[in-house]
Amino acid sequence: MPGRKMEMKPGRNIRYVVPHSISGDSDVTLYMRVKEPERNVRIRVGDAATSKVKLAVKPSSMEKMEITAGELRKVKDGTKEMVVECLAKEAE
Repeated sequence: MPGRKMEMKPGRNIRYVVPHSISGDSDVTLYMRVKEPERNVRIRVGDAATSKVKLAVKPSSMEKMEITAGELRKVKDGTKEMVVECLAKEAE
């Protein structure tokens, strides 16, 4: 749905995510930092709009995730907020 705005909220083990809000109109690159170091994790955006497996994350490293407009179009209409989480692969 063109013109919608979704807030990006930090979830489990994510200190912050930039940009703070996105639209579903175009590709977007998210930048984030984790709170605590972890190994074997999946960084997930929204209800599985997209995810990325990482062998290790640490607070001193900026994580980058690209989301295509096609992936954003799959997000349910009316979604106002998407949570970015760093999950242990066993906890999926």
